[in-house]
Amino acid sequence: MHKVGHESDPLIFRHSHFVGLKMSCCGSKYYNFEDADEETREKRAQIYTNPATVMVNMTKVLPPKVYMPIRFKHMADSIKDFEIRNDDILMVSFPKAGSTVTQEMVWQIANGFDLERGKEIVFTRARYVEMSQFQSEGAAFIPTAADDGVQKKTDDPMALIQLFMSDSVGFASKMKSPRVLKTHLPLTMFADDTSKKSKVLWIARNPKDTLISLFKHETILPIHGLKPEAFDEFFKNFLKGETVYGGYWDYMREMWQYRDDPNVKLIWFEDLRRDLKGTIIDIAKFLGKDDFVHDEEKIAKLVDHLDIKNFRNNDAVNMKPPKGSVPEEVRNNFNFIGQGNIGGWKAQLDDAKKAELDAWIKKNNEDLKIPIKFE
Repeated sequence: MHKVGHESDPLIFRHSHFVGLKMSCCGSKYYNFEDADEETREKRAQIYTNPATVMVNMTKVLPPKVYMPIRFKHMADSIKDFEIRNDDILMVSFPKAGSTVTQEMVWQIANGFDLERGKEIVFTRARYVEMSQFQSEGAAFIPTAADDGVQKKTDDPMALIQLFMSDSVGFASKMKSPRVLKTHLPLTMFADDTSKKSKVLWIARNPKDTLISLFKHETILPIHGLKPEAFDEFFKNFLKGETVYGGYWDYMREMWQYRDDPNVKLIWFEDLRRDLKGTIIDIAKFLGKDDFVHDEEKIAKLVDHLDIKNFRNNDAVNMKPPKGSVPEEVRNNFNFIGQGNIGGWKAQLDDAKKAELDAWIKKNNEDLKIPIKFE
């Protein structure tokens, strides 16, 4: 039988002593962990075929029931203890709900629309707090979180991403104010006073398009070795809450409790795509950026900047490998940013899967009654 590494594997801990992270592998102040058993790891290894993937050795974090790469155990407490500042802007979303376009939008609004600084990759400007969980088990650790002079370290965007992945919590904590931060964790996994001290933008998307986008996203990342023919198994895992970050409805349930919080604003991806200008103005008002709200020229430029065609051609957000680092054909075909479609699931799902999804949605949304838009 093919053996899949687990928490006792020394590779897991080889680079686990992240600067600024409190180790919670041997006991957490806040959470319990249920590691995937050997049978589950074996099944996952059949669809995530690259040995370097972090999507095989998973753990369920309780509460609030999120499903994460096992390295997340080393940083879970540090995120709960992460010190939120009064001028922080925190964006929260389930994966593939439109967080990257919102990340760029919010950073530009907060910084008065600065296209020159916007040429820096978005992860250097708006930090992804728990990014370190995706660092490969054998990756080199670069202990550089003692300062935030990251742009002086390298101009290679992929090298910068690796740098952040070595200690994403540490780098986020060292950012100068005002900070724009991003997470795919529910707000309940941050400090209890987060929504009292900072502005929180919650980006949500219908689960059908989320499913399709998440699968496509994971297939384009070679490190996972996830093939298109694995969709049936991925579909089952999504409904069971065993894709990365766990169950869609577990996440929505955690976040729905904040729907009336004045410092938490819910933005539906479907509304953003239908009315980009209106969403920009709405977010600028929420953030108290009155000058931006009344600047028609900047708003028009930002609308153009975020148009999906332009956005997919923006290397600062699309994470294309640097020119010359890979064959040009490979570079041209790599798109971190999806099509941004609404209702794309219709062409991707057969009738049986559509019916199964509808029943799953009806069952899980029966008590929540969240007004989700599917078209």
